[in-house]
Amino acid sequence: MKLPELRFGAPVECEGATILPVVRQFLGRTETSVIGSVTPVALFIVREPDIWFIALEEGCGPENLAGIRPSRT
Repeated sequence: MKLPELRFGAPVECEGATILPVVRQFLGRTETSVIGSVTPVALFIVREPDIWFIALEEGCGPENLAGIRPSRT
C-alpha cells in the first residue's frame, strides 16, 4: 500500500487563465484488487502577470507544496 502523495494535476485553460490543480493521490493494491482516489486540495490560477492560490483544504498553503511532482496522466 502506498501513502497518499501530493501532485499537480493537468492544467486547464479557461478564458485566458490557467488553472493548475493540486491533488492528493492514493493508490492501494492487494493480490486481487486495486483502489485509488484523487482529492483536490488546492488550486493555482495564473493570469499573467498574476498568480492566485486557493486552498481547498485547511492547513494547505503554497509553502507546503514545495517538491511535489506532476501527476502521471
